[in-house]
Amino acid sequence: MPLPQNPPPPRPFHSIIVDPSKSGLNKKVIDHLPKLNPEKLVYISCDPSALARDTDIFTGREFEIEKVVSLYMFLHTYHMERVVLLSHKNADTNININVEFGEGGGKIPVGKIAEIAGGK
Repeated sequence: MPLPQNPPPPRPFHSIIVDPSKSGLNKKVIDHLPKLNPEKLVYISCDPSALARDTDIFTGREFEIEKVVSLYMFLHTYHMERVVLLSHKNADTNININVEFGEGGGKIPVGKIAEIAGGK
């Protein structure tokens, strides 16, 4: 029996947990994680600046921050761990734009402009 020409894509991970060193995630890891297509990404960090940098990259791509928790784990120190839950964005539910042109009662929705331009 011949092998299929296009094998199905790998099963996506539901969740991925990362707990990088203080310097944050390596650029190659940041670039690779979205390719695994996880529904959730849990990022644990002790360095707020590395956490901010990396989560900014993820939120600029396919993820949004769902929850942030700070944990005071080391008694008698100022160190805290932060846990961020990122969720994969669903474009169908996150973007809703209504654009109209004109002023006052003469506003024309973009859909109507496209309809007029198309000769419909």
